[in-house]
Amino acid sequence: MSYIIWHYAENQIDNCTKESKKRMNRIISDHLSKLHAGIADPDILALYNRTLPLKTDFSGSYAGAISANAYYKGRTAAYDLLKNELSSTKIEDWDIQIQVVFRKGTPEYIGLLPRGREPFQKGTNDQRIDEVRALGLRLAAYPALAAVKVSVDAFATSFGNARDIQQEKELLVAENSSSNEIHRKALANMMYGNLGVLMDKFRDDPKQIEKYFDLEVIRNTGSETNETIEGPIAGGDSVNLIDGVTDPNTEWLFTNTGITTVIYFMANTPDAVFTDYGQKVNPGETYTKKAIDLGPEGYPYLNVSNMDPDNQGYYSVTAM
Repeated sequence: MSYIIWHYAENQIDNCTKESKKRMNRIISDHLSKLHAGIADPDILALYNRTLPLKTDFSGSYAGAISANAYYKGRTAAYDLLKNELSSTKIEDWDIQIQVVFRKGTPEYIGLLPRGREPFQKGTNDQRIDEVRALGLRLAAYPALAAVKVSVDAFATSFGNARDIQQEKELLVAENSSSNEIHRKALANMMYGNLGVLMDKFRDDPKQIEKYFDLEVIRNTGSETNETIEGPIAGGDSVNLIDGVTDPNTEWLFTNTGITTVIYFMANTPDAVFTDYGQKVNPGETYTKKAIDLGPEGYPYLNVSNMDPDNQGYYSVTAM
């Protein structure tokens, strides 16, 4: 006989947020705001004070997880550019330069490129890196191909470094995700406890309990993910990212995975350029900001400007 748990013994907040940290962020932000509105009541103040530290921990790890994912995607994109360059122009150039010295089919050519271009265009990421490094070692035996060796070795270094950084960011994603899950669980348990306290406090008027929770969000158990808008931005350029922003409390996480400083700001037109307000994000920095923090209330366009006129930057905006 299977055991069916009593529905009051089920932590509904835990259940509905297991697959969505974004939903937890929405639920706890709403819950804490509603508790804060009632802190004149000592019982509500006690709930607020015990919940706030857990919310702070969750919010920090939540932002960290999103930021780590943005960095991973950025580093993966950088690595993929090099991989595509290797499989197209790089190996073609090296092959042609080798054939100037050793005709295709000769023992020397076969010794340098025993399988032609294929190993540089197929295989796992690490296999391709190993092939480039091995080619550099084989070229050392032929002084006439010294210039090719310099090119191959330089690319091997860049390619290997890009892969190392990508894997570091992949590990960072896993670590931040694990930490965020621990904080999510603790917060879900605390909110479940808060529900119990509120049920006791308002046992003669249970409808009062509902004003402390966003039931519409809690009842939605479907998948809910964070939407990220990201891409390159030319030196000195400005780009409109989002329009139609009407809620001043709309919140985003800004991550800079590029090499230039960018500034995010609310604007009154989609083609507006940065003036004197907004959030500056230097390379490697991350900020969580609301629309009201980025410009005059009522401005409906989220824009970004690249403050370096000479170098391409990168923007990454995630809805919280």
